[in-house]
Parts: sequence; C-alpha cells; structure tokens
Amino acid sequence: MLIFWRKSLVMFSVPKTGTHSYIDHLHAHADMVFRHPVGIVALPWL
Repeated sequence: MLIFWRKSLVMFSVPKTGTHSYIDHLHAHADMVFRHPVGIVALPWL
C-alpha cells in the first residue's frame, strides 16, 4: 500500500493485477509505504 498524503491518494495492492510493478516505481515518491503488513487489520487514521 502506498500513501501519497499531499495528493490525497492511497494505492492498494491487489494480487495478480500488476500492482507490484507500480509499487516498485512509485515507492520513492510515496509519503508512506507498507509492504507485507502482517497483523494490520485497520488503519484508524485513514
């Protein structure tokens, strides 16, 4: 999951849809990056 705070955008990864390549290219521009977040069920601040 990529969070772009200034753009008010959250990008979720969905398996088998090609989002892995988007994350590889855009993670340097994201404000927050979650990769394989084990145990995260809800993010109350979103």
